[in-house]
Parts: sequence; C-alpha cells; structure tokens
Amino acid sequence: LSKDSQQQQLAQFVKPEEDWRARGIFVQHLMLSNLQVAQAYWQQNDVIFESTDATGGCSPLYRVLQTIPDDFDPNGPTVEYIRLLQGVAGSMSPADDGKSNDMAGIGNASDGDKPLSLLYRRFTRQFDISEMFFPGDNSRPEVVDHRNKYKCAAGNTWKIIETMLKPPVVRDTQTGEARSGHSYWGIVHRAVQMETPPDLLRYIVETNAQDLTKVDAHGNLPLHYAAMVKPPTSSETTIISGHFPAFYTKYVVDELLYKFPEAASMTNAAGKYPLELAISTGKQWIGGGIKSLYDAYPQALEHIDLQEHASLKRALSMGREASDVPNGQADNTDAAENVDEKKEDGEEGADNTLSAEERLLRRVTSNASNNGDGIIKDEQHDAIML
Repeated sequence: LSKDSQQQQLAQFVKPEEDWRARGIFVQHLMLSNLQVAQAYWQQNDVIFESTDATGGCSPLYRVLQTIPDDFDPNGPTVEYIRLLQGVAGSMSPADDGKSNDMAGIGNASDGDKPLSLLYRRFTRQFDISEMFFPGDNSRPEVVDHRNKYKCAAGNTWKIIETMLKPPVVRDTQTGEARSGHSYWGIVHRAVQMETPPDLLRYIVETNAQDLTKVDAHGNLPLHYAAMVKPPTSSETTIISGHFPAFYTKYVVDELLYKFPEAASMTNAAGKYPLELAISTGKQWIGGGIKSLYDAYPQALEHIDLQEHASLKRALSMGREASDVPNGQADNTDAAENVDEKKEDGEEGADNTLSAEERLLRRVTSNASNNGDGIIKDEQHDAIML
C-alpha cells in the first residue's frame, strides 16, 4: 500500500467519471489486502501527496475529503463512498478501539487543519450559496434550480459530517467479525469525544439541544463524555501532533453547561458526577474545565477525597480566599478563617472531629445550600474561542 503503487493503480483503473461506488469497492479491496499496513497508513497525519492541489503533510482521510467535489446528486454517491471508507477504517481497529475512525478530529502536521474543519467550511459555503439572493426575480427557474443544487450539496456534506462522527463498526479480535458500535448514539455525545472544531461543535449543540438531556447506551450524558476525555500531554499540543491545546476542554465544557447546566448535578450509570470524572482524568483547574463544573454544582466535590488531590485542594483554598476577602481586607484573612472554623467546631457532633480537609470542603460547598437545588446557572461562561 505504498503511495506510489496506490497512485499508479488508481490512475490505471479509476477514472474521475466512474461511479463512486466502484471507486469505493476498489479502495476497500486495496486496503483490506494488508490491514496492518493500511492501518498504519490511515492513522498518519503527515503524508505528502504529489499533486498540484495538495496542502502538504496531511492525513489520507483529509486528502480524500479534499478531492471530493460538490455533490449535487440527491442520492449522495460521495456520501456512500465515505461511509464505505469509514467502514473499512473501523474494521482495521480492534474491538472497542475505533482510533482509525477518530482521524476526523486529528489535524494535519503541515497546518493543523482537521477533516471536520474542512467539511464544515464546505458545508457553510454551500449553505450560504443556497440562500443567496440575485438581482431581479428570485423565483426564476434558473435561480430556484441553483439554490436547490447547493441545498442538496450542503445536505450531502452534512451527511458526511454525521458519518465522521458516527460510532465506528469495529472488528472483534477473536472472531474477526465486524459489529456496530452502539445501539443508541447522539451526535453531541460523539462530537465532544473528538476534537471537533469549536464552530462546528457550537452548531451541533445548537441544532441538537435534545441530545444534551439524553443518556446513551453506556448511561452517559454529553457532559460526562466531555469530562472523561483525557487532555493531550504538553508534547501533543502542537500543530505536528494534530491536537488542540489542552484548554480546548474548557471550551467544550462551557458550551455544554451554557445550554444545560443541570447536567453537572447528574450522575452517569457508574454513579459519577462530571466533576469526579474530570478530576480523575487529570484535567487542569481552569483550562481543563474543572472550575466550570465545580461552579455549576459544588456539591459534587463532597464525593472527592481532597487528600488525594493536593493541587485541587490548593486551587479551592485560593479560590475561597479570593472570593471571601473584600478589597483592602486581605490582612484579616486568617481571622476570618478562624471565625469560620470556630462556628464549625461549635456545631453539634463536630467539636473537634473535622480535619482541615473537611473544614475546607464544608466551606467551599456551603454556597450551594442557599441555592435551592444547588445548580448555579451562569449565563456568562467565558468559553475560550480558538
């Protein structure tokens, strides 16, 4: 499956005017002829394609999408072509892996652009053209036909985006049989598990708000998945790696909380709050969205052992001091804390039994007791736009 042999065989057997399905079947057989090599090739993001319209080092998936023209056919032949390729990519991954399908969220080594970004730009271009007004009577047949063509093209592009986000069909390592991913899946659930471009993610959330309140087959809301996604390491947050910076997580969390803040107070099938999941994955206090989750539902902190998370304990202590101490009264911080501790120690059954961690936990979660259900609806999430 070398680059040269691919290009030679494709040039010999596949012509641009041929049916997309025939092209897909050819590429499918080509990739399945050597799954190990094909998988290694498919997961690269620095392949150089020798073509005048190539963008430099990119992923094979990006190059495929780059070469697909606007599809004005209502039957969507290019959609079926991409679905077939995605099916092959899923078959190359072991069970419950699906990494080959997640290439839609991996950026090019050359410029960091992602397949999903490319598709969303194409979708918005086609949709804008379909809504364009022309001088004179816009009910003329040629104007209506022009609009309908691009509406159809935009619809086909969106179907490709949905195909990119759909759970992969994975192959069982023991039986070798391919099987579908999940019985139920939501597009928002999948979008937050991949590095979906911010503008596309916002569009998906806005147009599929019903998914925010639904649990999938694993008992998770979209916010649970956003909290569970592990942030890339410092060495991975570069253009060459194809990943967004680590603070991208905050943007995702804030987008979900803005539309459905109640999700912060809901547990998944395993009984975990989003705050617990975010802390367990090693996210940053602010850039990783932990503070946003804590601000939305502080009571979830009662399920966290602060002794096991020294950095979280320091962040909470600093945040509490900053919020409690008015300007010009910083010197009275210790006195104020002593008063709080004396009040706590005076409560029934808690004279001298509270540790420092327990006193800190009681103080930082006390705000929620005066808020009814404890859910804080903040309309000013400072989502970081990339």
